[in-house]
Amino acid sequence: MQRGETSQRGKNSQRGETGRLRKFPFLFRTQVRGITMFAALHALPSIAKVNSWSSLAFGAGFALSSLLFAAGSFAQEPQLAKALAIRPNQKDVDCDSPTAEEAGKCTIERTAETLKVPGWRIKDPSGRVIRQFLDTNSDKQLDVWSFYKNGSEVYRDIDSDFDNKTDQYRWLGSAGSRWGIDKNQDGTIDSWKAISAEEVSAEIFAAIRERDAARFQRVLLTPAELKQLQLGDKFAAATEKVLEKAGAEFAAFAAAQKAITGKSEFLYFGTGRPSALAAGSDGNQQDLLFYDHASALFQTDKDFGNLAIGTLLKVGDSWRAVELPGMIESGKAVANGGLFINATESIASSAPNTEGGSALSPLLEQFEALEKKLTAAKPAETAKLEAERGDLFLKLIKAAPNAEERNNWVRLAADAISNSVLEERFPDGLDKLTAIRQQLGSEKVEAELDYIAWRVLTTQFSLNSQGTAKERAAANEAYFSNLQQFIKDFEASEFAGEAMMQLALQAEVSEKGDIDSAIDWYSKVEKKFPGSANAKRANGAKLRLSSSGKALPFRGKTIDGKFFDLANKDLRGRIVVLHYWASWCDGCVKDFEELQRLRAKYRDELVVVGVNIDDDVKAAQDVLTRNKSAVWTQLYEPGGMLESPLAQQLGVTTLPLTVLIDKEGKLVDANITTIDLDRGIQRLQRNAEETARKGE
Repeated sequence: MQRGETSQRGKNSQRGETGRLRKFPFLFRTQVRGITMFAALHALPSIAKVNSWSSLAFGAGFALSSLLFAAGSFAQEPQLAKALAIRPNQKDVDCDSPTAEEAGKCTIERTAETLKVPGWRIKDPSGRVIRQFLDTNSDKQLDVWSFYKNGSEVYRDIDSDFDNKTDQYRWLGSAGSRWGIDKNQDGTIDSWKAISAEEVSAEIFAAIRERDAARFQRVLLTPAELKQLQLGDKFAAATEKVLEKAGAEFAAFAAAQKAITGKSEFLYFGTGRPSALAAGSDGNQQDLLFYDHASALFQTDKDFGNLAIGTLLKVGDSWRAVELPGMIESGKAVANGGLFINATESIASSAPNTEGGSALSPLLEQFEALEKKLTAAKPAETAKLEAERGDLFLKLIKAAPNAEERNNWVRLAADAISNSVLEERFPDGLDKLTAIRQQLGSEKVEAELDYIAWRVLTTQFSLNSQGTAKERAAANEAYFSNLQQFIKDFEASEFAGEAMMQLALQAEVSEKGDIDSAIDWYSKVEKKFPGSANAKRANGAKLRLSSSGKALPFRGKTIDGKFFDLANKDLRGRIVVLHYWASWCDGCVKDFEELQRLRAKYRDELVVVGVNIDDDVKAAQDVLTRNKSAVWTQLYEPGGMLESPLAQQLGVTTLPLTVLIDKEGKLVDANITTIDLDRGIQRLQRNAEETARKGE
């Protein structure tokens, strides 16, 4: 596995990571883990078509008992029909469904050889995956049912306890990031394991529209989660008070309000970037990430309205509501919001005027109509409609009544157009985005032009890095040059920090290995963006790169909650390998084989320590279950590549990353490939033997 294969620049480097919810599906950004997996699947060798499909037993959780291993006598076509008849357990899933004519031309393939997991994959006539059903624990019962849109996975039904009933529902890729838990396995989500702020606002809107207090309760902060936040006494008391009010009064509010009806539709999350309070402020024991005045725009027939969501808090991988929602009316104060930051003005004063005569309303009507045309458009029609939408985005940005609303439209435009470029729906999309940025700049419109420039830069790199080795090398060179120009143009932008991290990484992993340049870039990140996640990783990277020949401080918790410290005296006299990995990094998992070979070769002389930086520990546990030879110590702490303390301690920005420590606990190599690992260990042995001979 080559160094630097999977970089953080693709994983979480941009705002708007989960897009803008199902009302405007084209506004979602595909998560890179989904992109990586999709690319990996299609890079695998083709496998023979299956000519039979065993019996399907339908029931709660889709119990398909003999599907995987019984060779039935049915012809391929009717069995395909049965497989394609399987639908997601949740109703709001937009996935590809072939026509009757297309269904007859679909194919079924085994996954056992390619994915090392028994199951089946169904492809449409063009070769794109549309369904995938897996038996992840090899018990001859399916337990994961995946559904695809435009070749990318958008949804999974999961039977996590392997009892033939689904108990988890997960939206992925362009469908967002929701992960629902169904404890009693009745098909209704009981709680959210993961959900974005945008998706919480959509859930609150739906709960009001459907007069469903239980649905609202599912996104409301629980007492256990409030305790987990470790707020200071003042904030804890205030939060507890508004939580009690929200839970007690929601049903009455939903029934009494008249603005949201059965005809109302959620449009978008109308709030800018979140705010943060650092640990130690006002008695808070940990960092707090929140939206203080979240809102959402909705439409009822031709009228538009604003819903005040209030304060949203981030707890682990999820966002939670804490306040009773309310309607925003021009000129009237809003009761919620301002829980952690005292607002200097009412949100109502900055909310867009949604009355029929406003300048924004007719544009929103045009936007809605154009979105419907794009959804139904044929491939030959999309480029023209996309160009029209680009022009309309510019009008909406300029017509927005305040900076927050304007920046929201900027991000929507940049996300939507760049996604259309990547999906080959709008070949001239990057030119359109550049033109929008230039026009806004020339007219001195105050907006987040850095966001547009960043999306253009990263999307262009994605397009150019798909060709030959020579073309990819040229794309890399252009990318790093563009990063430096971006820093000059937008030195205060949060993305300038990300650009610096990429340049530092490039200097670190390049063939020349310019460590001094890498440390210089990391230092700039620390100085320019103190306290940020990037600054913490930069500090860790500097420590890792400057500790050669020195003891490397590193500690954390194992996946089962035990304490690990690299300074432990029990590790002295043994070579230690720290291997960073994640479930979405295929090369990292492939490295397990080489690590196991080295453990067998060097036995007690070598200690391998896995360091997992998945967002969710379950993903790591699933990989380890399938790779039973990976029996060495595994560390895990939540937060993923950006925020896990394990990643921040050593400044991990790329995977796989392997660190070699000698028998005295001193750093030998801060970023060694597994290909070179055996030779590195042999050098340590020879050096030790030579030192011993000299001492005799």
